[in-house]
Amino acid sequence: MSLSSHDWRMRRARSRIQRSARRALALNRRGEVRTDGLRLRTLRNRLEIEWGARDVHPWDRDLSACDRAQLFAEQCLEDVNSVLKRLFENLPEIDVIEFKVIALDSSCSILSGVVTRSAVDEADAKSAGMRLKQLGVRFRLVNWQFQPLT
Repeated sequence: MSLSSHDWRMRRARSRIQRSARRALALNRRGEVRTDGLRLRTLRNRLEIEWGARDVHPWDRDLSACDRAQLFAEQCLEDVNSVLKRLFENLPEIDVIEFKVIALDSSCSILSGVVTRSAVDEADAKSAGMRLKQLGVRFRLVNWQFQPLT
């Protein structure tokens, strides 16, 4: 079985990080007489990221407020799905992503979550909103309007 370049990069990055952690846990490297060190049990790399939601395309700004709100909500949910997938693909050493999406004209978060790589790989819902719910992402939509998260 041949590894894809992505799988190879991911294994290499994880291996490099684990070696570094094991070296740090090897207490005898600090001049100690004992050769036993601390055993690595779990290692997770976490990324914290926050971004602002993007507005609907200028061509769609003349739609009714209701249609524009629905288009914005659908676009925002699709954007989050895409971003999470791309972050895990492009950062193979990251195991967990904590994120927030900020509303257009305020500093309120409208989507947030802590998502693991394995959960993204296992989520199988077809719609963006249901997929995000499977991942444990928090958001509230009322009549296609995002409500601020507290």
